[in-house]
Amino acid sequence: MTRLENAKALYREGIAEGNPVEAINAYTGDRYTQHSTGVKDGRDGFIEFFTEFIKRNPSRDIQIVRGWEDGQYVFLQAYQNINNGEAEWVTTDFFDTDDNGKIIEHWDVISAFTHPTRRGGPKWTTRPRSSTWTPPKPTRPPCGK
Repeated sequence: MTRLENAKALYREGIAEGNPVEAINAYTGDRYTQHSTGVKDGRDGFIEFFTEFIKRNPSRDIQIVRGWEDGQYVFLQAYQNINNGEAEWVTTDFFDTDDNGKIIEHWDVISAFTHPTRRGGPKWTTRPRSSTWTPPKPTRPPCGK
């Protein structure tokens, strides 16, 4: 798998599909440093946080909006609809990877999704849209499957 595929799979399998143990073990390297506030460092921190998150949030529609690799680094941007609209977020994630393409560090920025932004569109575009914009129906499986 590529570095980008590993990052997408960590999101898809670990969070959207609710398998944090399997995902963290499959897609991370010998070490895993977590820089997110509220999540303890290491694999155990990821497992602890997302096991509880999954219990509290049984409905998780997560769509990878864009992502790319730049050498050892991976960037992802995701739209998350939690519990059928109870919470909606746009998440920007940055990963560092090892020589095998496995994730070894993670940083993120999470912001609430707003309908619409002040410029008239969703947070993940740069083109202005009308003030009556509504999110499109997904045209692909969640998390870039």
